[in-house]
Amino acid sequence: MKKLILILFLIPNFVFAQDFIAKFEKLKEEIEYIQTQKLEIKSLSIAPNGDWIIIYGDMGYSFNSISENAENHLKKLNTEGSIIKDFDFLNDSAWVCISKHNAFALKYAPQSIVDEMKKLNKNKANVYQLEYSNGKWVIIYDKGQVSTYGVSAEINEQIKKLQEQKRLIKYFAFSQIGWIILYGKNEYSADNLSLDAENQIKELQKNDAEINKIIFFNAAWIIIYNDNQYVCNF
Repeated sequence: MKKLILILFLIPNFVFAQDFIAKFEKLKEEIEYIQTQKLEIKSLSIAPNGDWIIIYGDMGYSFNSISENAENHLKKLNTEGSIIKDFDFLNDSAWVCISKHNAFALKYAPQSIVDEMKKLNKNKANVYQLEYSNGKWVIIYDKGQVSTYGVSAEINEQIKKLQEQKRLIKYFAFSQIGWIILYGKNEYSADNLSLDAENQIKELQKNDAEINKIIFFNAAWIIIYNDNQYVCNF
């Protein structure tokens, strides 16, 4: 019950909170199923309303609820045999999907993202990840190259520092009030990371696990490591 409070302390309506609990329990069940299939989790995104989607393997995906236009696009990619690289909720109704050869589809996305994706495609960059939060975004492409929009000077300075040190940046996430950059096998730079999340990352480092990604939702978090293993605080 203590773990559920971490998710729900910003959700005052009890009925609404019960819906979140059901969604997050289903999310854990789905990750555990993917583990049994020994497939890599390539992307995990959670919308503000608690809806989620997982991209795994080359073309696999699962979700609890997504818009009809998003589902139709994913079905189209499967029919074409296109590799799905990343899917991100920007809010409850907006989304971006990146697939093979940097093909991208989106709904209600900011023009800044559209312009950057067109630029990266023109330059034949290999896009791996898009992270979005409240008008800010980070895109990781090629071998640790990063494009940003609306982020703090501190984030841009840390990215530049890591690149100058030739550290391979592989993942970025906005937390509730901060951020984290994952690089190398299990190293990270972060600001305003919760103590429990930071302690868990250090435990994974101690065990020589490869940390792939960390997803935040209010005070909740979930860390994916060794391709398809996970640990969370809910």
